[in-house]
Amino acid sequence: MEHVAAKFSLDYRRDEARKTGRVSKMGVTGTYAVRGEEVTVDLKFPMLVPGSMRQKVEEDIERKLDGLFS
Repeated sequence: MEHVAAKFSLDYRRDEARKTGRVSKMGVTGTYAVRGEEVTVDLKFPMLVPGSMRQKVEEDIERKLDGLFS
């Protein structure tokens, strides 16, 4: 998540003890949580963010997670 946050210049906060984190920038927010072998990612975008940008961010996250667990 740290790499994705840096790539898109997002503010990044994490709680290592709870294995959770949050990213944000100009109305875009994302949270993640690691529970056992499961990673949950929840992204929220304002209505003005183009669908192509949403898709790019989601694909980037999926690619990173697939690389970690394959």
